[in-house]
Amino acid sequence: MSENTSNYLSESGAASWLKSVDSKRIALMYLVGMGVAAVLALIAGIGLRLDLLTNDAMVEGQQTFFQALSFHSFFMIFLFMVPAIPASLGNFFLPLQLGASNVAFPRLNRLSFYFWFAGLLLAFLSMHAGNILRWTALAPASLTEGFPFVMMVFAVITLGVSVIITGINFTVTIQLHRAQGLAWSDLPLFAWSLQAAAIIQIFATPLLGGAFALLLLEKMMGLGLFDPALGGDALLYQQLFWFFARPALFMALLPAFGIIGDTVSVMSRRPVFGYTGQVVSFFAISFLSILSWGGHLTSSGQSIAASTMTSFLFMILVAICFNCILSWLATLYKGSIQLNAALVFSLFAIIMFPVGLLAAAALNIMSLNSQLSGSLFAVGSNHYLLGAVLFSLLAGLYYWWPKMSGKQINENLSMLAGLTLFIGLNITFLPQLIAGARGLPRGHYQVIEGMAASQVVSVIGGIIAVAGLIGVIVLFIMSVKKGARAEDNPWGASSLEWKATTPPQTENFSEPPAMHTAEASS
Repeated sequence: MSENTSNYLSESGAASWLKSVDSKRIALMYLVGMGVAAVLALIAGIGLRLDLLTNDAMVEGQQTFFQALSFHSFFMIFLFMVPAIPASLGNFFLPLQLGASNVAFPRLNRLSFYFWFAGLLLAFLSMHAGNILRWTALAPASLTEGFPFVMMVFAVITLGVSVIITGINFTVTIQLHRAQGLAWSDLPLFAWSLQAAAIIQIFATPLLGGAFALLLLEKMMGLGLFDPALGGDALLYQQLFWFFARPALFMALLPAFGIIGDTVSVMSRRPVFGYTGQVVSFFAISFLSILSWGGHLTSSGQSIAASTMTSFLFMILVAICFNCILSWLATLYKGSIQLNAALVFSLFAIIMFPVGLLAAAALNIMSLNSQLSGSLFAVGSNHYLLGAVLFSLLAGLYYWWPKMSGKQINENLSMLAGLTLFIGLNITFLPQLIAGARGLPRGHYQVIEGMAASQVVSVIGGIIAVAGLIGVIVLFIMSVKKGARAEDNPWGASSLEWKATTPPQTENFSEPPAMHTAEASS
């Protein structure tokens, strides 16, 4: 391993981190902050499941129940799922993969983290003050809420600004800051996936901020936009909201696809099967996710023609996602498999993605939508995809951890902890799909007779999953303190981030690397 006494971790002190414009440090601050947000969301979620089984022993009162439900959904979606991979691994490794010293706009990048952190604080205060709007804040019901709603609006707007800044920063960095000789065909799939996700971040996110800003103006001034009592149309708010919320799911999935594509290629010692097809698929997913936003409005009075078109577009979108999955499996086929935690976590994601995608496709079949969209089936579908994103994030962390920390991690224990997490998540979410298909409504305050068994199994699965996740986190912490020193390139990968010292220098490279096509990563 290359000796380097001036790596990005050398300088200590809270002030040095908060003032830093190094994208790697900003990435780690994001990672820690999002980890805290995810843990808080998990605590609220487990509390909800336990509450259903203990006759309000955990959460007293219907108001508090829905407050906890709002906390769980808002934190898990806005503060974790949407920014998870781009803000953490994207910030850390995109410049390294491009051979750049930093992102295009370092100070704006730091500002994006400040906006995210402000959104975290505002969201926490909003939920603590009694917000029961969940993450959708549907009108006109949200217009009757008080001060917690106002804080929620500002939380969403600040989080949206953070996402937009990140998307712009990544786009300019990819377009203008590639190393000499690094052709478009040399880019790793992860870089391509971040560019495809940035399109959604830039073009869809402003509609979310606009929708919430109009909600606030409607509440303060009575404009009559969304309130039917004032001549407004509640469906107008849903159109604006879902124009962001539907593609937001794929904003999280696309970087996950990039991580898995690169990981299975390196760990199987084979070039990515259908590299060009996967790149095209990423951008097709990006555009179709925006065009198919109306899939959530099938049961909300949308015309049959519009519902048919959006349903058709979403089915094409799911088919393209399955094309990516088949490409990963073809990459692994007859490869020289290097079994380790990064590959195992990628395989867990590959298993969970089809379940979530097929369930999402079922929700977009017009004849099934009215029955399933308001049921626990939709919750199970979303959580399967969220679980796949989580495993992809962990796969990326295990893949790049030697470069990030300069330390090795216990592979065997990591795979055991990952298996525990995988089993727990499936025991949690599969009963939700089954119970939802049988008619159990989502967000129901009390257990329906005959449905208690599925809730018990779901709670047990949640406890197992939390145990597995704790194990994963503990192993990362132990590796920092006691792990052996890592090599510069332990996997034998060929992309540029592995040419940097371990851990990387503050400016990433001593001198700008030049990469020729013959050296190109698969």
